[in-house]
Amino acid sequence: MSREKAVDGSQFEGGAIGGIPSSPSGVAVRARLGARRQVVIATYWLSLSFQGGALLGVALPAQLLALARDADKAWLLGLLGGFAALIGMLAQPVAGVLSDLSSSRWGRRRPYLLGGAALDAVGLSIMAASSDLPTLFAGFMLASFGNAVSGAAYQAYIPDRVPVEQYGEASGYMGAMMMVGTVASFGAAGILVAPGQAGSFYVATAAIILTGALLTAVAVPDPPAARTDRPIVGSWRSLWLEPWRHPDFAWVFATRAMMMLALYTLFTFVAYYVRDVVHVSSFVQGAAVVAGVATFAALIGGLLTGLLSDRIGRKAIVSIASVLMSSALLVLAFVHQLSVVLGLGVTFGLALGTYTAVDWALAIDVLPNRGFAAKDLGLWGISTSLPQTLAPFVGGGVLVALARYGPATGYGALFLGAALCAALSGIFVWRVRAVR
Repeated sequence: MSREKAVDGSQFEGGAIGGIPSSPSGVAVRARLGARRQVVIATYWLSLSFQGGALLGVALPAQLLALARDADKAWLLGLLGGFAALIGMLAQPVAGVLSDLSSSRWGRRRPYLLGGAALDAVGLSIMAASSDLPTLFAGFMLASFGNAVSGAAYQAYIPDRVPVEQYGEASGYMGAMMMVGTVASFGAAGILVAPGQAGSFYVATAAIILTGALLTAVAVPDPPAARTDRPIVGSWRSLWLEPWRHPDFAWVFATRAMMMLALYTLFTFVAYYVRDVVHVSSFVQGAAVVAGVATFAALIGGLLTGLLSDRIGRKAIVSIASVLMSSALLVLAFVHQLSVVLGLGVTFGLALGTYTAVDWALAIDVLPNRGFAAKDLGLWGISTSLPQTLAPFVGGGVLVALARYGPATGYGALFLGAALCAALSGIFVWRVRAVR
């Protein structure tokens, strides 16, 4: 039996990756996937994005108004968002490596996908029934943990099942599903959420999470890993440290981290920004409209970009998206009329959709070890969860520190920082050498 040396010093037995025949070089050989199969594989992104869309940006801010003083809302939202992201940052890579090493007869990914989704739904149900801050906090933490576990296993389906030459196309489908889920999330929030009332939204989210997980578990093949198909751990220390010694992986991580920091700075506080600076009285619906416009534009911008990136390369697309997002945030820091904000939402959304359609393919292109795809994608996922952790804490701190100068000053400073982060994302991507 041949043993292929993995990048991180572990070994891979046999000539297959995840049960898929491989070429002599160790690169898996897969048949091309049609549009229907691509859509099926990408479907659970819709569920995850429905939860991630309006939950932190609309539902939690609305519920906090009934459970906390108005003066405490910003830092409490930051605390909730920060701890939830921290849980995701720690849980994703651990759940990912457990999935990679799984010998379950139910498959490598399926048990963690379904188990995580079930915990997520329980946490959301606790949030729906909560009438005090400790209960809300506990439910949100459990939901965040379950979401991280199911997402860690699910995200490995692309390198498991998609041919290398279709990574960009798969990333485009993924981006489209993410945008559909986010648009639907803000649309549902506009209907189901009111100041102090978000329970119905949490129940709907739990149902969508469970439905998406079950559909994926049934429809997407996930054969049990034979002993010869599973990666063998050479050194647990190198398992976690080796990916960071690959410059391309590190630069792709930094590129996404800057983009996500810009994104979550906006999305975390958009509801309070619409109320306190744009002065929209129905601020829950106003925030949902602003974010919904942005994400609908993102859907349009991302539909063809992933497929295009397989042909022309990914780095130029990321740079264009970064310039657009940075420009929108720069103007948003100084101009606060609702019509301008909605127009900038379109620009921001086009940039987001363009970026989202290729960033997943960019990450998979530079994975250090495809035998540990879920683990390495979990480590790469810290580029999302770390900004999610920092944005609420830093943003809430900025708003509190500048409160004496008025809300427009605080949000202006916040969006200037976000514009700088988006610009850095477009610069960092050019340091990636192995990808066009």
